[in-house]
Amino acid sequence: MRKIIIGVTGSFGSGKTTVSKIFAKLGAVVIDADNLCHDFLNNPNLKSKILNIFGTTNRKKIGEIVFNNKALLKKLEKILHPCVIQEIKNKVRKTNKKLIVIDAPLLIESGLNKFVDKVIVVKTNYSNQIKRIQRKTILSKNQIIKRIKLQMPLKEKLKFSNYVVDNNGSISDIEKQVKKILQNSKGVK
Repeated sequence: MRKIIIGVTGSFGSGKTTVSKIFAKLGAVVIDADNLCHDFLNNPNLKSKILNIFGTTNRKKIGEIVFNNKALLKKLEKILHPCVIQEIKNKVRKTNKKLIVIDAPLLIESGLNKFVDKVIVVKTNYSNQIKRIQRKTILSKNQIIKRIKLQMPLKEKLKFSNYVVDNNGSISDIEKQVKKILQNSKGVK
């Protein structure tokens, strides 16, 4: 059976998870890179490396550190990304589903875009993005903006996309876009 692997990416608060959940409702298996990162923060082998660099293994405190220091963010990514990428590849290999969606904010930055058949970039306007994040987190507007600015700009991500999902409308609008992508992806080579 030929598996179809779709990577879903976008900026912080763009709606990647919403798009991935729609794919799941339509029968795809979804692999969430953020959840894997959180799991690896509890891995005993990585915990000691993280503790040595950051002085803590508390996720919230690490977030405060790395989102204020790009060099430390890169160090954390160097520790976590190889583990997460390997785990994603293991999960893809083990699944018996034909359609696999990898939900990864850093899909392109980590090089995972080379592993997938198609890349979907989820976009939304800036004010919607800020509002969504504020509803889901306790981060201040300045903290949110700082995190968004640390990511690859949307216009750069769009250069790698095969499809773009516009997340400025309703869930119904997003579902229509996802279904259209799914129809177009059936014959992925």
